[in-house]
Amino acid sequence: VAGRSVDVTLAAADGLVDMGTGFDDFTARSLAYATEGVSAAAQANRARLRDAMIAGGFTVYEGEWWHFDGPGAAA
Repeated sequence: VAGRSVDVTLAAADGLVDMGTGFDDFTARSLAYATEGVSAAAQANRARLRDAMIAGGFTVYEGEWWHFDGPGAAA
């Protein structure tokens, strides 16, 4: 079984959560671990998303905060 990649974000009852950039924004602020130009709240939200995805067996793609690879995705 081949792995898959997914693009995800966080949402609350009133809409999307601040992640520091929009989806498919390809500036340096979109890097998964970016801090420059990314608010503390957005950094914390990215960490929450990463923690949840890692706990689910996904790996972080460091080039995009929203992109995660499932087990075997690179195989």
